Amino acid sequence: AGDTYDAAHKDDAEHADAYSARIRLNLKAQANDKLAVKARLATEFDLKDGGDMAVEVERLHAEYAPAEGFTLDLGRTDATLGAGLLYDDTFDGVVASYGIGQFNLQAGYGRYREMKSAQYEVNNVKKDREAIFVQGSTKIADQVNIGAFYTRLEKLDAEKDQDAKAFYGVNAKADLYKGLSVDGEYVRRDDKVADEHPAMWTAGAAYEFGPATLGVHYYDVDANAYFGGST
Repeated sequence: AGDTYDAAHKDDAEHADAYSARIRLNLKAQANDKLAVKARLATEFDLKDGGDMAVEVERLHAEYAPAEGFTLDLGRTDATLGAGLLYDDTFDGVVASYGIGQFNLQAGYGRYREMKSAQYEVNNVKKDREAIFVQGSTKIADQVNIGAFYTRLEKLDAEKDQDAKAFYGVNAKADLYKGLSVDGEYVRRDDKVADEHPAMWTAGAAYEFGPATLGVHYYDVDANAYFGGST
């Protein structure tokens, strides 16, 4: 009878209804014409059972634009490598961006907070790996956008001569006709794993109509190529 009771309640738990919600609030304070401080607060809670509504500071950074086309972004901000196949999430550090005409350049130094495997433990204290990245993109005839990036994670322990993880990638997107576009991205790990360079790529198409987008993509990902943190 006890086994029957436990099995029934386990089945109920697996099929129980769940209703959750997330609220995000974006804030901006314009200190002057060149400096702005931005933040994003978020809370997630259960609509059915209630519970705590803890507020998390997802973003908190300052944007400084001393000259036209040049921006320095400092704090907990966002970073998107290439088209976002490898990483597109929170970045703690400093990011410098420069855009002129159809060309855009960007460089950053800091930590990828959501790149899970980029963390290691020292004396049971988890610390994020420091990283650098550089990337650029340009438009061709206002219809084709191409880009490339490189990022490197610092060595775990220089004394043990452990190799740094590094990645580079290329991406492209072409607008075809009235909201229809095709795109693709290729990312390769620069250091070897089992005498090979793990890689991943994606290709697909999307159609934008009004506020909605409908698309389909194919992904091919080798083991040890993806580290989490892309949307």
